[in-house]
Amino acid sequence: MIKLDGNYLSKKLLNELKNNLVDKHLTFVCILVGNDPASKTYINNKKKKCVDIGIHFILLEFPDNISNNILINKIDEINEDDNINGCIIQLPLPNHINSELILNRLNSNKDVDCFTDENIGKLLNNESKFYPATPYGITLLLDNYNILTKGKNITIIGKSRIVGTPLALLLSNENKYAGTVTLCDKNTINLKDHIEEADILIVCAGVHHLIDKKYKVKETSTLIDVGIHRIPDSTKKNGYRLEGDIDFNYFENKCSYITPVPGGVGPMTVYALLLNISKTIC
Repeated sequence: MIKLDGNYLSKKLLNELKNNLVDKHLTFVCILVGNDPASKTYINNKKKKCVDIGIHFILLEFPDNISNNILINKIDEINEDDNINGCIIQLPLPNHINSELILNRLNSNKDVDCFTDENIGKLLNNESKFYPATPYGITLLLDNYNILTKGKNITIIGKSRIVGTPLALLLSNENKYAGTVTLCDKNTINLKDHIEEADILIVCAGVHHLIDKKYKVKETSTLIDVGIHRIPDSTKKNGYRLEGDIDFNYFENKCSYITPVPGGVGPMTVYALLLNISKTIC
């Protein structure tokens, strides 16, 4: 079994990216609405990596009772500011905010999270400059470990707009990955069969240890775990440990490749976002 080490790989690739960005003077803006602890953790990780490689990071924080109009006006300012290269609107947004309206207000040339309808459409047509960060990070992980996808049975569990659906588009693209992709969810009939026939299994369902000992996988399979869950653990200083949608301890010696949680997909997601930001100057 080979562990797909996203920590090691992302550090290597970030160092290469840093060398390519010398004197480029990139500015990246992150919009945060509310005080969601997980969102703040993600943003702090992004900020640290931006600082590390020389991208100027700006965090714009707003209370969770902000109106749609005020948020739209701020995005319009960002769109018109030539000194800002890229921007993301951290999700989730409060329920009273029209997320579709807000996401699509952003100039698609600054949409480094690839969430606007225009950029999703370009992704479908294989014309996109940017790719959604988590799917992009996964494909970069597969690329750098030379894991073949052409003609392989690829099962993705989870159909979210952020991960599962765009990832299916990327991996089924005949000009590059050419995988045979099955996109599953909780309504999928015979899910067990799809899991056990997969050459590459990618789980982004958000369910702790959804894939456990009740399933078998091919000894030659690759398991990619996008889930991350805080599990209470009194032996840890912070009171919890992190685990994924796949039972890593059970499967680590029953497949060829597997991502750990943490340290697998997460670091590659941050790298992919920074790589998207670098493309704004191309």
